[in-house]
Amino acid sequence: MELKAGQQTGNSSPAKCAWCSGSGKWNVAPGHSASCIVCGGKGSVSIYQPALSCEQCQGTGRNKTIRPCLVCAGTGWESYLKK
Repeated sequence: MELKAGQQTGNSSPAKCAWCSGSGKWNVAPGHSASCIVCGGKGSVSIYQPALSCEQCQGTGRNKTIRPCLVCAGTGWESYLKK
């Protein structure tokens, strides 16, 4: 496991994935979906507390494109735990 973004320490807890809105699926084409590229199909990501929304994308996980935000990697959170 490695800490990304804000490099905070403390307890982590699950939070809804911003990229897939907690569904665990990513709609790649009408009628076709795949596992979310950010949370791996879990619908949640592990974040360190206190939770802070990403300032770059305002917690949406997107950066004005169809690609994940480069700052938070699509999680929507400042500090997250990547497994």
